[in-house]
Amino acid sequence: MAVGQSGSNLDGCESFYKSSWETSYWRDIAAETDPLYCQLLNCMFGGQRLKRTYLASNNRAIMALKVLCDGRHNHAPWSMTDGVFDTALEAEYAP
Repeated sequence: MAVGQSGSNLDGCESFYKSSWETSYWRDIAAETDPLYCQLLNCMFGGQRLKRTYLASNNRAIMALKVLCDGRHNHAPWSMTDGVFDTALEAEYAP
């Protein structure tokens, strides 16, 4: 989980899985910042695989990224090649 926080403002937080929001660390941050949550699927932003990303922010603009897969394209499979998981290929966000 990556967090950007300044004072009582939460700039943004990314987590690959929503259970991160259930940690005591996050609950303390959320109590101070009252964040909005959104889930996006990276395939809708140029990713090749069905990868869920969870975002939290107290800036409403984050909700513009709440885009789920529309099912109009194929997804590359998840696999491991030469000991490297495909997650490394999906680590960057599309421009």
